[in-house]
Amino acid sequence: MVQVKPGTQSFFKIQSLLVKNLIDPIRLLESVSSRWSLPARVLEELSRDPECLEAYSTHVGVHHAFTLRTHTICVLDCYERHFAQRSGLNPSERSAFRLFLALHDIGKPRAILAGNKRWQHRFTVDMIRSRRQSWPVDDLEFGNWMALVDGDPVGAYLKHEVELSEAASAARSMMARSSLTPKAFWKTLLTYYQCDVSAYTRRGGIMNSLDGLFEWDAAGEILMDDLSGLLRFSESTEGSVRCLEMAIFGDGSA
Repeated sequence: MVQVKPGTQSFFKIQSLLVKNLIDPIRLLESVSSRWSLPARVLEELSRDPECLEAYSTHVGVHHAFTLRTHTICVLDCYERHFAQRSGLNPSERSAFRLFLALHDIGKPRAILAGNKRWQHRFTVDMIRSRRQSWPVDDLEFGNWMALVDGDPVGAYLKHEVELSEAASAARSMMARSSLTPKAFWKTLLTYYQCDVSAYTRRGGIMNSLDGLFEWDAAGEILMDDLSGLLRFSESTEGSVRCLEMAIFGDGSA
């Protein structure tokens, strides 16, 4: 029998494979498949992987101290509260999207450690792809994950980090790598964006710096637009999002 010495490249490769198999795909699927999913349970299953556990335990806030786990639970909570129970949702797609949201920032701590938080998409793609055998989703859904996580054209445009044409081009590039229709991908991308940024509102609980992105009711809840199936953006945000949508789709025939 061939022995692999500790400290060698082969040793670390085998150790890495063993670590990634600590996530049980069956238990993970159970955690996201119920009609009502508990965010904490999803992260508990993912945290069986020590690298994921370390990532969720890492502080990722800039002006406020909070961990990736705190942010991710806020994101999942928004999805459960506003989107998961809406009629017409395919149960398998709902489960896959929950899992995607749980992983959407998993590479951010590595990017921060590397010295540039903007590299988070690259590191997240690498971490998700290297654990492909752990994710209970088919190849089409996995491809949609890879397209969704590979950038943030909506956020970049709304924060004035990129021009309209650049954001639209990035969104179209993401759509081209997805099995979804362009319109379906656009709605999924907006759902993802809304769940993500809701963590930085008064309802998310981390801070309220992004309250102005949405419209609110008297009880302090973000309003839902039943026609679009999305949270209701504030008037100024809605105008910017519609401009981006028009730049992506042109005459709307896509």
